[in-house]
Amino acid sequence: MNPWLGILLVLFTLGGLLVALFRVQKIWRIPPEISRKTVHVVMGLCCLSFPWIFHSFWPVLLLCLSSLAALIWLRLYGGGMRAVLHGVNRVSWGEFCFPVAVALLFWLMEDPVTGYLVPLLVLTLADAVGAIVGIRYGRFSYTTDEGTKSYEGSLAFFVVAFLSTHVPLLLWTDISRPNCLLIGVLLGILVMMLEAIAWRGLDNLFIPLGTYLMLQNYSWMSSTELLVRLAVLLSMMVILWGLRKFTYARDGTLIAGVLLLYLIWVVGGWEWLWPPISLLAGYCILCPRSSREERQRHGLMDLGAVSGMGFLWLFLSVGLGSERFYWAYTYSWAAQLAMIACAYFLWKVPNLKWSSGMTSAGLFSVLFFLVPVLLKAFWPEGVLMFVGLLLAVFLSLVAYWRFEWVSRHGTNSPGRAERQFVYGSIASRVGLLFLWVP
Repeated sequence: MNPWLGILLVLFTLGGLLVALFRVQKIWRIPPEISRKTVHVVMGLCCLSFPWIFHSFWPVLLLCLSSLAALIWLRLYGGGMRAVLHGVNRVSWGEFCFPVAVALLFWLMEDPVTGYLVPLLVLTLADAVGAIVGIRYGRFSYTTDEGTKSYEGSLAFFVVAFLSTHVPLLLWTDISRPNCLLIGVLLGILVMMLEAIAWRGLDNLFIPLGTYLMLQNYSWMSSTELLVRLAVLLSMMVILWGLRKFTYARDGTLIAGVLLLYLIWVVGGWEWLWPPISLLAGYCILCPRSSREERQRHGLMDLGAVSGMGFLWLFLSVGLGSERFYWAYTYSWAAQLAMIACAYFLWKVPNLKWSSGMTSAGLFSVLFFLVPVLLKAFWPEGVLMFVGLLLAVFLSLVAYWRFEWVSRHGTNSPGRAERQFVYGSIASRVGLLFLWVP
């Protein structure tokens, strides 16, 4: 097809859809979420044809830019038509993420099925079905940073994501039947969790790109490798979900924790998993909920503050091929546990002296991180690493005391999570000294 004809056809279809939905909404007063998901599904189904309509990237890029311009105009000046996409009572950037995701998938595409069709099909169908089922039938909920989501909606999302992956792989690729099944289950679970923790419509970007990256990885694995990954993922889910009634973490934070641990294991292996497990064990001891009525107050921002620097060290180690970054990686987790312990001791014992609180928190963190140290190295490098651990913990506690307790008279002032990330990142750089140790 002539690319300009294809562009006009797509724009006419989407423009006609918006006008039709505006008319229908005025007559029958359909719920705003239904109209949003209708646009979502029709846009997705229309975009599924792009690999067979366009043979170069520029028409898709032009459509993406045109759609973004139209959506911005609709949000700012759309008048009554704004209700078609913006009638829901929450802030969402999903309509802007959708065309960006389509353009990125088309640009990255090498195989139309695994590189474009499956990721976009999961986004188009699973997200819409999950949202509608959750609204209509959702009775049992779990907590997220934006409120709550339903188990029924997440289960519907998984089923549709599984089918949207399994069926195309089975029909249009050379992947074996057992592998198609395992990839569908594994990808369905992981993308379901991505959708559960996404906020402000960013799932329209996370879902397709996450699906694309996983398919590029899983398509070449053996059945045994896929089974191992599925077993590890399910084990992590069971363990962390069992903690939901015993910590202050929101359910969405625990789901993100599963994804975090799984990704660390996939990228770094078992030895890189021990530091975050050590922090998790210490956190569970320090922060148990005494009753179910207590508020789940630890959200994704807290998880990002605790884990962000460790993630950066991990990917820097993989990118540069240097195991020496393991020390900085370990120190980042140890520093975060020390600050968590310090806040806990000062909250639990209000009259506790700062010197006693810092000493107790430092010893607590060092004790929990002896295992990662000993598993990685013994004499003489293990001794040097232990000394570095003491220094990193000390630096993080001094920064926490000086800039939180002294300057802000507590540990729960606004922006604390971001500052805690900075303290931990600075303390973890002690580990860079090991880059020059022979």
